[in-house]
Amino acid sequence: MTKPDLTQGTAVVTANRFNPSVLSQIWFVKNGITGENDFGPTSILSPEFVQIGTTNFNLFCTAEHLQFAPVGETSTWGKLTRETLGKILQTLPHTPFTAIGLNFIWRIRLNEGREGESLRQAFAGSSSVYRHFQEPNARFGAYLSKDYNGMRMRLTTLPTSKDGGESLSMTFNFHRALGEKPVEEMLGVLTKWDDALEYSRLLCDEVQGGIDK
Repeated sequence: MTKPDLTQGTAVVTANRFNPSVLSQIWFVKNGITGENDFGPTSILSPEFVQIGTTNFNLFCTAEHLQFAPVGETSTWGKLTRETLGKILQTLPHTPFTAIGLNFIWRIRLNEGREGESLRQAFAGSSSVYRHFQEPNARFGAYLSKDYNGMRMRLTTLPTSKDGGESLSMTFNFHRALGEKPVEEMLGVLTKWDDALEYSRLLCDEVQGGIDK
């Protein structure tokens, strides 16, 4: 059976107002987040936004949000995010944080020549609206949401075309609105990275299994 591909994993933090200019190269080095020679050619530091590229992570920050994307083997992403992003958040305790989210994007390959049939089998329910989509070229997706492990999990599935073939994109967002102890709560969410990733993998495996029947 074909295995789903994990194409992206990120942690996104929102705030009423970030100050990107604080995140200077000196700031990253002084706080032990990166070394002096860790900044790659894609790094941009300006008063309006900061983009950091290293061999371990990519970071993008504007006045509205901060996005952290670990790089390398997926098995190391959780530890890297907890340690590196965790340290960044702890050094910005007075920032008016509002929410944090863990995001995973998976790609499921569809069987060539059976794309519509596969998606119909996986997603077409009993609602009468589906009778309007009986054509072989019909495509299906879904939006699902529930509480999971102290977060709100949102799953969006959409058929996509890439590299001459069709696939199913499954985007997971594990969201947590922050309360009176935002830094402590965010650090708690970061400890759930591995669990959230494995749960997303489980759901993708189930969808892949249904499509491959």
